[in-house]
Amino acid sequence: MKKIFKIYLFILLFSLIFVSGQEVKGENKGQSQKINISPWAVSDLNDAGFYGIYPLDKIKAKADYKRIADKEDLDTLYKFTKEKLGALGISVKNENFIFKDFSRKEILSSINFLLNADDSFSQKIFFGSKKDDYLMVKIPLEEAISLYTRATRIRINESGKAAKAFFYEATKDGSKAYLLGSIHLGTNEMYPLKDEILKAFNESEILYFEIDLTDPDLQNFYDQEMFYKDEGSLKKDLGDDLYRRLEESLKKLNLNIKNLDKVRPWAIYSTLSMDHENKYGKALGVERYFLFLSEREGKEVGELENAQMQSKLFTRLSTETYKELIKNILDELDKNSYKNINRGLYLMQKAWIQNDLKNFNNLIGTEASNEADNEYNKSITDGRDEYMAKKIDEILREKKGRTIFVVIGAAHVAPENSVRRFLEDMGYNVSEK
Repeated sequence: MKKIFKIYLFILLFSLIFVSGQEVKGENKGQSQKINISPWAVSDLNDAGFYGIYPLDKIKAKADYKRIADKEDLDTLYKFTKEKLGALGISVKNENFIFKDFSRKEILSSINFLLNADDSFSQKIFFGSKKDDYLMVKIPLEEAISLYTRATRIRINESGKAAKAFFYEATKDGSKAYLLGSIHLGTNEMYPLKDEILKAFNESEILYFEIDLTDPDLQNFYDQEMFYKDEGSLKKDLGDDLYRRLEESLKKLNLNIKNLDKVRPWAIYSTLSMDHENKYGKALGVERYFLFLSEREGKEVGELENAQMQSKLFTRLSTETYKELIKNILDELDKNSYKNINRGLYLMQKAWIQNDLKNFNNLIGTEASNEADNEYNKSITDGRDEYMAKKIDEILREKKGRTIFVVIGAAHVAPENSVRRFLEDMGYNVSEK
């Protein structure tokens, strides 16, 4: 299996629906109250988790973010922010800051100290009173996280080190579609996004994904599609030897799949395609990030395809093809574990961050070394770019002057012969942003 990491581009179903993620929930109506946090701080706290300056594993259910920050909190923020900026080559102080009184003024001083900045930088991130009786009060944790998050976002964007991604604008007859090519499985290194992307999102009326991830019936639909509805069984389809080998591999991977014999081959293959313990496969994908933003801002969410269409991409392949695919990936895992797959995902993420179209397209354009992989790749890509382009055109023609924001897999945006080319053929002016 020559370039098996390529399949990471197409496992939207599992990466978005079955990979667990943690987003911060605030006090908005309709949201469960999982943590104690002010509504104004929710976005900054969520960004802190995506950036990696306040790790998601610290964002726990029923955490109290209105409490006064303690030394451990502030040391964590300082440490991870320093590491984040330093890894990007942004100048920071090598020395640690010694927190003493935990006041708002001290937190602002610690940020200026870390960034080698003066008080003018504080004005970009601090919107409270400048009076001493306010500044000298001990700071709530949510405020401290927000200040460090804002400082990180601003300094990374000012340094030109924010993720550039594959981002385009398509315009025609006064209507506009922003096209963002996504990486479905993300990591902290992919954030923050450059400011232009977030400004375009804020400008847009509706957010479109490949499938509507807010659909409450989506999970149930795939739960049903994953399992045989008749007397069929995985063991019968794979044969005793391959089934036994699969069981052994799942145990080694610490994947306990209930009712394994009733799980369809396509779901098994998708599960094996991801390293569930790999840092490059965290639930920090671009769709999750914008889904959170849409929920916070009450932005409407739509879809270019639908769950039924995407499920057919996987289910239309023959049992014999999936037997070969499962055998191939088990061979790869026995030989290299997830080394090559993870390396491929890392390279795609890096190309995405740097807007390196050449390297990205080289990665996804490599032919597989066997017929089953080529058949799989063809099944889940053929015709979709043209369909999505026509759908975007249809949406924009419904209402003149409309602006929409579209988040779809990078493989549908980055190549020249992709959604953007089909839009150009329909008379749109498509430009890179």
